Amino acid sequence: MDDQAIENIIVKKGGARVGIILPAAGSGERLGGATPKQYIDILGRPIFLYAVEKLISIEWVAYVILAADDISKMEKLVSNTHSTKISITKGGPTRHASIKAALKLLPVDCEIVLVHDAVRPIIPEETLKQLVQAAEVYGAAGPTRPLISTVVQADGNGLLKNTLVRAHYLNSETPQAFQIKILKEAYEKISVDEELCGTECLQLVSEHCNIRAKLIPGPEDLWKVTIPRDLHSCEGTLSALECHLSILNMCNCNRDKWAEIMQELSRSLAWRAASITAIQEVLQPGDPKLEFVKKTSNRHIIFVPFENLNDTLENFLTFDGLKVFILYRVSAEKAQELFREAEFYKNNRCAIICIENFESISMLINQLASIIKYPTAFMGQILRA
Repeated sequence: MDDQAIENIIVKKGGARVGIILPAAGSGERLGGATPKQYIDILGRPIFLYAVEKLISIEWVAYVILAADDISKMEKLVSNTHSTKISITKGGPTRHASIKAALKLLPVDCEIVLVHDAVRPIIPEETLKQLVQAAEVYGAAGPTRPLISTVVQADGNGLLKNTLVRAHYLNSETPQAFQIKILKEAYEKISVDEELCGTECLQLVSEHCNIRAKLIPGPEDLWKVTIPRDLHSCEGTLSALECHLSILNMCNCNRDKWAEIMQELSRSLAWRAASITAIQEVLQPGDPKLEFVKKTSNRHIIFVPFENLNDTLENFLTFDGLKVFILYRVSAEKAQELFREAEFYKNNRCAIICIENFESISMLINQLASIIKYPTAFMGQILRA
């Protein structure tokens, strides 16, 4: 069957029953630290919970099985989801052992199973759907990404032995999709050595079931948290995806110029936020539009005169998330006043940017992009653009 025929298979309620397995019993040795990486806090939530919440929100996903190192701990962490789709089992010492245990919890009406990673927090639904569709036709399917680095092989003395042609190979990613009967057969035949040392499910069904998986180009967001620097990328990416940004003008002077800057900010920051609300008209404290902004946005950029900063801040104290106040032509004396109050601004989740002129818009955009990505790091900061 060709690719177009695959696309014509529709995953719908009442069709194939789809289950997801999330191995979450690892220790995270490569990441280091005392906390297993699935439990590391990212923006107030353990990282595995991002994947769980996304999966249970998808209508056609019927079951989510977590293979956990600590069942009671996992039960507490997922309790607030109130989802009947979730089941938890004791994970094994290896990835294959955890998957093997989780397979036993999937009901008999489950036809397709996806195997994912608990520490891959971003899961595009369209990718899941493509994989399920392909698995229905080919028996198994997985996403791939191009290799970034060249792969070399060393000999026993640490000297170069061979170099792979990068264009001939791909990175295998997850989630991977299988007809459940095929994956179960593979795990019934798995060897002790494979269970201890293997990690690739697509290879397993190839070896034991003679199934050649369909490989589908995956989006760049399928990365996995493995080493410490991945945590920073993870926080920044998730922060942007959950950012609902407002851009507000509370400055009467230079209205046309502020409006022009707001339009440029909206265009330039669009890819950094899930949504942007920009109100170009000059707002006053108590304006009904601010109540709407309060309900719909969790990060705010506010243009305000220096002399109105404290009154404006008081109006925004109850607003969720970071508030970035942009002040125009602040004297050195006034800047010192701001620095003396830096702790106050930090406690109230505020940052301040002082701009000297309207020609510094590109620097302002770069600063705001960083602030939106890493809001916690910038709270209490007084910056110049």
